[in-house]
Amino acid sequence: MTTAFFGILYTVLQCFDGVLFFDLFLKRRLSGQRFWWTAAAMALAFGALLNLLHPRGVPLKLAAVLGGFWLMALVLYRGGRAFRLLLASLFYALLNGTEQLLVFGVLGALQMDLPALYNSPALFQATSAAEQFLVLSLLLAARRLPSLRRGEHTDWRWWFPGLFLTVGSTLVSAWLLHSAVHGQTTADVIVVCTAFLICVNILVIRINDWLEQNARAREQALALHEKLHAQAESIEALTDAYGTQRRLTHDYTAHLACLEGYLSQGDCDRARDYVRELLRQQNDRLLFVNTHNAALDALFNQKARAAEKQGIDLRFVVNDLSGLKIRTGDLAVLISNLMDNALEASLRLPQPQREMEVRAVLEDTFLFSVRNRSLPVQIVDGTIPSTKPDPSLHGYGLANVNTILDLYPDSFRRMSCKDGWFSYVIELPNRLRS
Repeated sequence: MTTAFFGILYTVLQCFDGVLFFDLFLKRRLSGQRFWWTAAAMALAFGALLNLLHPRGVPLKLAAVLGGFWLMALVLYRGGRAFRLLLASLFYALLNGTEQLLVFGVLGALQMDLPALYNSPALFQATSAAEQFLVLSLLLAARRLPSLRRGEHTDWRWWFPGLFLTVGSTLVSAWLLHSAVHGQTTADVIVVCTAFLICVNILVIRINDWLEQNARAREQALALHEKLHAQAESIEALTDAYGTQRRLTHDYTAHLACLEGYLSQGDCDRARDYVRELLRQQNDRLLFVNTHNAALDALFNQKARAAEKQGIDLRFVVNDLSGLKIRTGDLAVLISNLMDNALEASLRLPQPQREMEVRAVLEDTFLFSVRNRSLPVQIVDGTIPSTKPDPSLHGYGLANVNTILDLYPDSFRRMSCKDGWFSYVIELPNRLRS
């Protein structure tokens, strides 16, 4: 009973170490006491199952321990499943390597073999305590280092090579332990090999951190390109509207002269027909939406004309946006990306079902929403997984939106898909960001 108790306690401490390790790379799903109560319940259940059921055989025990740590990562943290599996295997490999490095270092120093250590409970428990203290110290020290890039990519191809190396190093460690138990390998050899395997796993962390850094740099470059594209679209639309207005102003005097000529001759019928024709032409040139914000009007009307050409029923609900203080460049990225996504999604439907609704309302805060009919969409952790052959080249529309919204700590966002309608709602404080 005492052995089982200490085994459960040791496993719970290892789970706590796992929380510290996962915190370096992942964002928590829960916060405050809910997180710690859930983590404690999982650690106790994991410790009880592992120490009371006693999985037989190295492969089964390896699978049970790795599966337990992966389950903790899945329940407690956000991120791609493949990346969380990689982190679980990395943690187990480093934990196992540290344990073997310390145990066989002690055996080499005391000139003992492994069975003698197992037969000495006091020495075995002291070694386990030292190992736990060493792991905890290293993890607490790692928390003081600059934050590692948090892996959010869900494509398994990013993480499979590292996963292969970490699982392979754990299997090699298990083989070394088996050899030591049967007296086929000396402690010195195991210490050297284990130190090498630990270095391999640390290298895997650094390589994946480098891959994540490059992926983020690529996303930022594409986001910047999209921002410049959106601003260029807004400027182009504003220039067209200004040019149209100049042409109308230029023609205004000529129209008045024509009307004066008809009226001076008493030809009221021709004057009336002329005015009707002017009204018809003017209605064709009227803006679809007028918010008294020149830049946003240009962008809204450009998207509205695109929707009209594609047979999409687009409705606007707006008010006076002349008092907006938010950066026009940021709004251009948000509006352009969300409306482009809605237009693209609408084109996948038959023309009679193509509907969109855009709201842009300024009160104490700025509320912007896009709602469109859509095919069923899967939303995972606030993103829409790409179904295209190369996910790394797609999905930057929402990524650009999130990049801008992250600059506004007080912003609100909500994405949903229900009853054939997809919607994205944003609320921003009406002020310049720092």
